Amino acid sequence: MSFYLRDATPDDAETLHRFIVELAVYERAPSEVETTPLLLSQHMQAG
Repeated sequence: MSFYLRDATPDDAETLHRFIVELAVYERAPSEVETTPLLLSQHMQAG
């Protein structure tokens, strides 16, 4: 089995946010998530 690893792009912000929230739920700390998909996208665009 093989896979391709690439850098995240602003288009990935929704997916990354979902992963962050899912991890926070698993850790029983969903209220600790302070970012949004928009903020993630903006940070990735800024470089």
